[in-house]
Amino acid sequence: MMLAAESLNCFVVTLANNQQVFYPLNEKPVLTMKDGVFTLTTTETQASYESSNVKEFTFGALADNISSTVISRFEQREGVFVFTGCKAGASISIYDLQGHLVASQQAGNDGCVQVLVAHLPAGVYAVKSDNVSIKILKR
Repeated sequence: MMLAAESLNCFVVTLANNQQVFYPLNEKPVLTMKDGVFTLTTTETQASYESSNVKEFTFGALADNISSTVISRFEQREGVFVFTGCKAGASISIYDLQGHLVASQQAGNDGCVQVLVAHLPAGVYAVKSDNVSIKILKR
């Protein structure tokens, strides 16, 4: 199905396992690549993807009802990672780069997950939910 240009409102990262991560265009996504790693930076967050884990980048339309999406939006607040647009009951797990589970939380019926991360040092963390894994930078 072809979408009208005016209905396109997000940048879509499709991973090798066909899972998709959406970044609203109003958050001004910028994509860079260095040493085989794509880094997507928006006004709200930053995520990194190994090039071997990315199938394609496209533009798409993010519907108002996004409950079928694993994670549609990530925001970093003071000491808290906030994920919205998650499936109700979805588990969000956060790992350090050594693979140790450092935090985990389940989405409520509203699809929102708030994970306290104030105790974690600044750095890169892997976030997993269902079959989706992304890397985020804690500032």
